[in-house]
Amino acid sequence: MIKDITVSMTLAKIQDSGEPTIVYEYQVPAQSKAYLKKFGQIISDFTAVGSVIWRILKNGIPVYPYENILEIIGTAQQPIEIENIEFQGGDTLAVLIENWYNNTPTLGLGVRIIFEVI
Repeated sequence: MIKDITVSMTLAKIQDSGEPTIVYEYQVPAQSKAYLKKFGQIISDFTAVGSVIWRILKNGIPVYPYENILEIIGTAQQPIEIENIEFQGGDTLAVLIENWYNNTPTLGLGVRIIFEVI
């Protein structure tokens, strides 16, 4: 089953909110596997690129090479194909965002991820 998820929200800069925000989280059902296929970012102000960090997490641990994404590597309209990151039954797939942009108090941020559950 292919899951195509788009999530966006307004996030305060991290100095005001105190911590990063998990914008999406999915626990792989027991006896299943999930493969992350595509990733795209949402950002309301492109001058903030470099001040926002996206992270793909597996069981709370950043996944190399997606542990500190500072540039736009794909968009919600055109997510990029990424290496098949495998998640076993019971694993948690999450996307975390840190907003360090100082020019506005909040930014519209998010992700589009496409993954397959078998």
